[in-house]
Amino acid sequence: MRNIWIGLALAALLLSVGCGPEAAPGTPEETERPAEAMTPAEVEQQETPSEEAPLEIPAQVRLVTEAVRHVSPPEEMPWVRESFRLPFTLEVEEDATVYVQKVGSTDVFELAPHQAVIALQTLRLTKPSPFVEWLEEVPSGPKASIVIASGANAYETSFYYEKNVLSSATDNPTGTGYLYAYDTHLSLLLYELFEPKTAMGTVGAFYDALIAESTPSEGGVQTEGAVEPERLTVEGKDYLAWEAELSGAEPLEETSFVGFEGELEPMAAYDGGVLKLNLAYAFTEPGYATPDGIEVGTTREDVLVKLGAPNRALPDAWGYRIGDYFRFYLYFADDEVAAMLLTIPL
Repeated sequence: MRNIWIGLALAALLLSVGCGPEAAPGTPEETERPAEAMTPAEVEQQETPSEEAPLEIPAQVRLVTEAVRHVSPPEEMPWVRESFRLPFTLEVEEDATVYVQKVGSTDVFELAPHQAVIALQTLRLTKPSPFVEWLEEVPSGPKASIVIASGANAYETSFYYEKNVLSSATDNPTGTGYLYAYDTHLSLLLYELFEPKTAMGTVGAFYDALIAESTPSEGGVQTEGAVEPERLTVEGKDYLAWEAELSGAEPLEETSFVGFEGELEPMAAYDGGVLKLNLAYAFTEPGYATPDGIEVGTTREDVLVKLGAPNRALPDAWGYRIGDYFRFYLYFADDEVAAMLLTIPL
């Protein structure tokens, strides 16, 4: 598939480095009445600029980037499928389709193009190494089937998304082995599709929005300047302070992922809807606030008043810079903050 590395590069750019590609501000499309159909007063009002521009909330155009949900397996979903060995090295066509289905459910999701990139990229980058060994036991927890349809070929594997573990064909007696997946993106994506109301599902939608809405053609509304570092903390702590505090805390759930340097790293959920992800901490419940009082439940309007316009405004996610890099993100659902994200400083 073309641009197979887009998701990885963009995720690293947004979440660990920060600055995204420059783009011109986007504005919602409007349907205007032709001038001849307008009254003289309307024409004068349209041609005369307002002396004081009203406070506007930028970038609220919803993009059509969601997975297609089928209530039963679609006719075009292939039934004859090959298993494969990780990493996935088979060539697939540019228009390859990726389906995911939770075992035990009749619902099948046909992934949007950017979501298919995430799935294929994860399969290509998940592999055994001196730091990542085959797991000895079959993972527990919910399992999903991932089907890749490319021309006349179809490939299938299983993903234990709660444990972030992929299955693979192997030479061992059972013919199947298991590996922790590269990064957390595929796990978050499946939580978004299968369990959208959970903390992981919310953050999955957050990451999905960051990737889908940050294409070079969209870019979002961008502004110059940066925010004082202390204003982009949560409960007075930045990423490093949260890392220190949670290092001794007992997680509610914990598993692993393969990080950018190829080593296993923890992925964990803590009390209060706090999640440790790849180079980021997410906050998904009220009670964790910035010094300006921004927390889950704060409206877009209040964020503008308290913190000011974001350095990047995407339809569902706003990003704020410290220095040259984005370090703080807000995810909106129904025009309220649904999650906050602190990313690692350089």
